Amino acid sequence: MAHRLNCYDGGVVPSDSNNTYNAVVERDANGNVNFAIATMLGLVNSGGTKFAATNAATATCTIPSTLTFVPLNTTAGSFTATLPPASTVPGQVFFIYKTDSSANVATVAGNGSENINGANTYGGLSAQFKMGLFFCDGTQWIGGKLS
Repeated sequence: MAHRLNCYDGGVVPSDSNNTYNAVVERDANGNVNFAIATMLGLVNSGGTKFAATNAATATCTIPSTLTFVPLNTTAGSFTATLPPASTVPGQVFFIYKTDSSANVATVAGNGSENINGANTYGGLSAQFKMGLFFCDGTQWIGGKLS
């Protein structure tokens, strides 16, 4: 069941009880509320309502523009996470990391023909806890591996 969490600034944060990968707040079977750890660590974009996903994406997806901290789990196989259109997120930064220890690779792709450092894809997330930082200048992506 999907829920809505209203923010102090009038925005809405994704939340649910279905283990949706981009939910920020989840309610477990006992009714307890769980917040994404990154929000507690202050990894919230102060320019708007940007949060962390509580569950890792496990298959090819487009990263929601409402996220800043994006976990990817490639246990079931390698896949590509596509960044949102650059024109919709100028100045935004995404921290994308691989959560699992499998040999599968998490690839990050620009949206459509958009590039990351001059190429359409970035495939550097091949080991557990490897993280990439991707910055949008409004027309393209600049990024690379942090760890």
